[in-house]
Amino acid sequence: MIEMVLSLFGIRSRSVAVPGAAPLCRAATSIDRLDKVAPLKGEGAQGASTSASSFVCREAVLNRQERIAGYEFSLHRRLHSRFMGERDRVRRVYDDLLVRSLASFNVDQLLDHRLAFVDVSPTIFLNPRLEEMPVKNTVIMLDVPPQSQLDPMQMSVQVEALRDKGFRVGWRLRPGATETAAAFATCDFIQVITPDLDGLELSDIVAQARSHSRPGREELRLIASDVETFDEFQLCFQAGFDFFQGPFVSSRENWHPPKSDIDRTKVIQILNRLRAGAETTELAEALRRDPVLTYKMLRYINAPAMGLRMKITEIEQALVLLGQDKLYRWLSLLLYDVKGAGYAEHALFEQALIRARLMEQLALCRSMPSSVADQLFMTGLFSLLDQMLGLPTEQILAKVAVTETVRDALLHGKGPFAALLGLSIACEASASEEIAILAKACELDPDVVNHELFRALTWANEVGELSR
Repeated sequence: MIEMVLSLFGIRSRSVAVPGAAPLCRAATSIDRLDKVAPLKGEGAQGASTSASSFVCREAVLNRQERIAGYEFSLHRRLHSRFMGERDRVRRVYDDLLVRSLASFNVDQLLDHRLAFVDVSPTIFLNPRLEEMPVKNTVIMLDVPPQSQLDPMQMSVQVEALRDKGFRVGWRLRPGATETAAAFATCDFIQVITPDLDGLELSDIVAQARSHSRPGREELRLIASDVETFDEFQLCFQAGFDFFQGPFVSSRENWHPPKSDIDRTKVIQILNRLRAGAETTELAEALRRDPVLTYKMLRYINAPAMGLRMKITEIEQALVLLGQDKLYRWLSLLLYDVKGAGYAEHALFEQALIRARLMEQLALCRSMPSSVADQLFMTGLFSLLDQMLGLPTEQILAKVAVTETVRDALLHGKGPFAALLGLSIACEASASEEIAILAKACELDPDVVNHELFRALTWANEVGELSR
């Protein structure tokens, strides 16, 4: 199944090496539990450990082309909030957990060309585990608590210590911070918390950043952080920010079904014929009636990654080479094809891919048959079609043929697929307690779930790039 899907998108299978990891279903512990960390002595150290597993949270960071340029990584929000206001010795517990977790996942391989923004305290350069972190594509985002006053000279020393290790360095800028000028001059990225700032204030920050002399430095990049709504995104975009992060990415407010070059009604009709066992000649005839589908099919089958020695010019021949399973998956993904896609469509498409891939991989971890894993992939993929098409799931499933097991999971949250679907959704919200409960219900180790989530992220990233 894995090889089939990768070959469908022209991707060679590439395992993500996790230090100390056993085979797929016995992944080594990658997210250290807080109860395994020796509590630090001193004021505020209480509460530095807990019996709950800590899952790495990820939040998409968009660029000005409204594509996902990277992810900001942190631990569960509750832990993040608890440690942000603590003194340095206690904050180091949080930093240590996060660094160890990300180091075990080889973030540079996971994200390929994307950036990994890692939110830690300025004292992170003292952490010996930083040597285990991949340098490529990793941006160490330094965050000073509001009550702290860091000397600009001290800040510059810490930034240079991280840069000497090969990292790119960012600074989380807070209102009234004393080290603003030094951050503009020395850091590669500046993250600005935007909700309480108006358009003039945002423009002023951008102007200040652009006016600072940076001899020998690359251009400073500005990140608008905690952007809540589309209107706020537009405000930050017009102010001149380079990257954007916050709840607006997945809120899909005022959502309207995006336009597509694909006739989705025809795609659904062909999917139904395929499920009903239609002959290759019948499927080929249906495809020929749509020039866009014909073009996309022939472009795919003749792609260099397919490795064919001769050019395929006939749809029927392409279908024979592709096979029904690959055809069904290819057609299903076309339902997410959009014209002039913006950030909402890109984020939704990637979310659907991650959800589908995670469910498929977890099924394989449970040693389920490949046919079941394939159905779980379709469950995850179809679970977001209502948002993409702007139609109720029930109305969509009335048009496209799926198994009763898939239907029960999507419509009623029941049946053997429901628990894995719920688990994949919980992973998106980084809901640690819910993940632990659902993982147990699915007979899966939470650490394996977290490992497979990162692998699904890698795969979705690759597929998303090929779909551009």
